[in-house]
Amino acid sequence: MSTRKSLVAAGAMCVCLLVATVVAVIPRTTSGQAVATAPTRAQHTLDDATTAMADAPGVTYDGDLNVDGTPIRVQDLTVTAAGDVHGTVALDGAPAEVVQLAGGTYVKADAAFWDVRNATADSTVRRNSTGAAGNWALVGPDFFGIDLGAVLLPASYGLGAQDSDQRIDQGARVIAVPVADQTPDRRVESAGDPQGLAPGPVQSDGQTIVAGDNPIRIDAEGGIYGIAGPVRTAPADRPTTSKLKVTLLTNDEVKTFYSTVQGLTDPLSKVAAPEVTVPKPTGNLDACTNTFCILAYHFTNAMPGADRGTVTVLQSSSLTVNGAPAGSCSRTVTMPMNGTGESTCTFRFSDPGTRTINYHADSDFDISATAEKDVTV
Repeated sequence: MSTRKSLVAAGAMCVCLLVATVVAVIPRTTSGQAVATAPTRAQHTLDDATTAMADAPGVTYDGDLNVDGTPIRVQDLTVTAAGDVHGTVALDGAPAEVVQLAGGTYVKADAAFWDVRNATADSTVRRNSTGAAGNWALVGPDFFGIDLGAVLLPASYGLGAQDSDQRIDQGARVIAVPVADQTPDRRVESAGDPQGLAPGPVQSDGQTIVAGDNPIRIDAEGGIYGIAGPVRTAPADRPTTSKLKVTLLTNDEVKTFYSTVQGLTDPLSKVAAPEVTVPKPTGNLDACTNTFCILAYHFTNAMPGADRGTVTVLQSSSLTVNGAPAGSCSRTVTMPMNGTGESTCTFRFSDPGTRTINYHADSDFDISATAEKDVTV
């Protein structure tokens, strides 16, 4: 009998302890209804908003990115769920229309843009952007330092921001700032928008959720309209610092996007390729005698995204023998895009009549290229 009472008492004690534990972690409103803690509510809001962004058929971005110290500004830049892109990207204030479609990245800009680009480009690679000014040009996917379609892909960027919520710790990053007409459990910034994600003061029906280093602006309907700070799209990626206004698109708006870019498929099928890589070749002067010398060059080129095309190298060479001019040579080398080419120059001169002969060749190269691609929507 005493044993049974003892067991019942223990069971009652367990119930009391369980009730005490539940009360400790679930606060209640003045009406007595249980509500989640502030960090939990913030995390749920963040998860819902970023998941909606990840599931969106397309997103339009406006604002700033900083890639490895290089600032770029995007304006009305739409990225679809398929990774296709159309909009404006500016380097140092010089804008370019940008399209990413069918595995190709294209820009259309005036000479001012290309001047900015060439000033920061790798000087060891020979390029000629003369034919690109004012026309569509094929460039590499990382032309702006990042692949815009991959990094700003709604699924990647949305989930990249969502992954930051693991660093929300006990409300330390999400702080309730109540205003007169809101309850203390509402996440709002009453003074302003320190990240500059929206012009003017932040409305009291909005909220800023800070996930790790990323302030994320969420509107009254629970949708993202701004992301700031470094966001990774994969654990191994270098972070891209952003301060972007985000607009989620509907299916009809994405259809309009594709109607627009479909009109560009013909102009994009054959374009200039100023970013084709043609490493400066090393000349070969092995076939030389006391009366003639053969200068040989082997050229290579690479242009990601091109299905085919032509690269033209205008070569201008000169030879000196024992320091004296011994002739000049001009050659035009045409090679297929992503292929190779060869050139030879034969110099003939009088025998210098010396025991030792020193040969020296100098060459300059001008590069131009046209890329072709099958572009379909």
